Amino acid sequence: MGNSSDNVSSQQLLKSILDSSLDGIMAFKSVRNLKNEIVDFEWIFVNDVAEAIVQRQADYLIGRKLLEEMPGNKDAGLFDKYVSVVETGHYTTLEQYYSADGITKWFKISAVKLNDGFTVTFQDISELKQALVDLENKAKS
Repeated sequence: MGNSSDNVSSQQLLKSILDSSLDGIMAFKSVRNLKNEIVDFEWIFVNDVAEAIVQRQADYLIGRKLLEEMPGNKDAGLFDKYVSVVETGHYTTLEQYYSADGITKWFKISAVKLNDGFTVTFQDISELKQALVDLENKAKS
């Protein structure tokens, strides 16, 4: 049996590993109404890269609701995709233009079920998308 210091060092190691990722990583738990329908998600983890991309600190986001803090997830259709991931257990990967909540970027997003919630990893692919547009324009001229 491990003691609590083993548990703390394991948590610190896991956080260090997740913070070393080049992708933004966030984890959420479902917020359900009395009919057991998912009405929002609550932040339970945010890595360093995700903090930089969404321009919000993990300490601020943990415990907050996704749609209250970043309602653009509903308008962009991401919320419904996340609900589907949780309800079906099927992961989703997509490229999404996001222009809301102080963020205007193209993202590559992957979401996978995690207990009664999900983990999302995302990369800012805005420069890649712009390079593709530039290439297309160059090819046309």
